[in-house]
Amino acid sequence: MIRSKAIGAASYVAARSGVLTCLERWNSRRGGIIMVFHDVSRETLSAHLNHVAERYEFVSLTAMTRRIAQHRSTAGLAAVTFDDGLKDAIESAADIAHQRGWPMTFFLPTAALDRQQPFLDPLGVVQPV
Repeated sequence: MIRSKAIGAASYVAARSGVLTCLERWNSRRGGIIMVFHDVSRETLSAHLNHVAERYEFVSLTAMTRRIAQHRSTAGLAAVTFDDGLKDAIESAADIAHQRGWPMTFFLPTAALDRQQPFLDPLGVVQPV
């Protein structure tokens, strides 16, 4: 809870200070971005993605990596990925992706399948597999 509030506060300060705008201008000349999310609230995710959508076009991770492999520019492009597939974050992200038509890549944990045991998130809560 405290960690989440601290991250939210830092994001708010960074967004309001103009630091992100300067970094985005500098980065837009260099290439696209690949964002990695893990456990994020719907509100925070939506705010971040809406901010990014003002400056970048969302493409799939496959499209982004294909452009990189072909030595083509990725400037102005953004790919969104999720690591570990925590249920609440994945459901929120999938809903946002569907509503906005944004491609996203989800990396789901498979070790639980190999062990034939339920997946436990970092707080010890059983997540469906």
